[in-house]
Amino acid sequence: MSNLKIRYSLIFFLLFGGYFILPLIIDFSFYQTNFIRNYYILYNEYAINLPKYNIYKSFLLYDLFTILISFLVYFFYLFFLKSKNEANHKNNKILYFFLLFLLPLLILDIYKILEYRFDQSHINRSFLYEEILSGRRTHVNIVLILSVAIYRENRILSLLTYSLLLAYDYLSYSRVEVIWLVLMHFIVNIDLNKREANKIIILIIILLIFLTYRGLFFSASWQNIIIDPLHLKLSSFRLFDELNNINLGLQFFLIDNLSFLLNDIFYFNFSIHDYFQSNSYERVYSIRGVDTVIIYCIPFFIYTSIFLLLQKKINFDQNLINSCGAYLLCIFFRGHFIHNLGFIIKLLILIFLMTFLYNKLITIIKKN
Repeated sequence: MSNLKIRYSLIFFLLFGGYFILPLIIDFSFYQTNFIRNYYILYNEYAINLPKYNIYKSFLLYDLFTILISFLVYFFYLFFLKSKNEANHKNNKILYFFLLFLLPLLILDIYKILEYRFDQSHINRSFLYEEILSGRRTHVNIVLILSVAIYRENRILSLLTYSLLLAYDYLSYSRVEVIWLVLMHFIVNIDLNKREANKIIILIIILLIFLTYRGLFFSASWQNIIIDPLHLKLSSFRLFDELNNINLGLQFFLIDNLSFLLNDIFYFNFSIHDYFQSNSYERVYSIRGVDTVIIYCIPFFIYTSIFLLLQKKINFDQNLINSCGAYLLCIFFRGHFIHNLGFIIKLLILIFLMTFLYNKLITIIKKN
């Protein structure tokens, strides 16, 4: 097994422990304490103790099923990771141009956040999220992927982008991008040897700071650190409850999967069912990626086939592919995995077309 596969596996088990094992420990060990009664809350509108619900035992079976699916997906993608001697590493200028084109959008976001912070005597995180952070952040995700992909070839530009992402998250009281950045950088750019020990320690320190800073300084509550995994488990509970409440026949399932696929690829506006909006419980905006694999298994198989075909048929920079894979690993535990898998496919196709046109243009210029 290559060093890359070991790093990939370490992050998988780290995220698996945080997003699956930790909520189970809390459920069975601490759910009767004041801690859970006070903090097992979504947006301060209602509290829920899962073990007190009659369907919780059935939900535990679903939870075990998602764990099984998670490991199957993990081993499948692990099989296709390329070792160092198999990899194709090349200096792709298009990645630099693309990143430089998107950086002004990230800087504009930081400017808007600073403008809001200077105008307000009291920073309202919810308002900040609704006004600035709740829209599409495709450019932020692309910047994240590209900055990690180019690190080995262009450290100055990569580290500059890292700094902007750190500022973006710190100023917006967010943490997701920096946590993903640390984990992705570890997978793609850190070798497991003594020479890299200092870098690994620095990454761990940055990770701990961004895991704790909002809980310790913004909400003045260290328990805030572990609320995210609890919220995601509640999201899975809503999905399970909704699947029990609706008449999910084969025809409904096929039509809904097809509608999602057409909306996601061609931006149609077909009606699709919101599985995470249970009639019994409040909406949660963060979801487990594995849940989306289960409800959209047809797009999952189609997207995975296209993703692997692109890797095989097109000569992409391997650092870019590894960065995309690291991003998908993080999203698998927190985010809409199927939508983001489609996003990665469109990003790779766009980079291929940009590279093709760039090479054609260079060829024409040289001939003239």
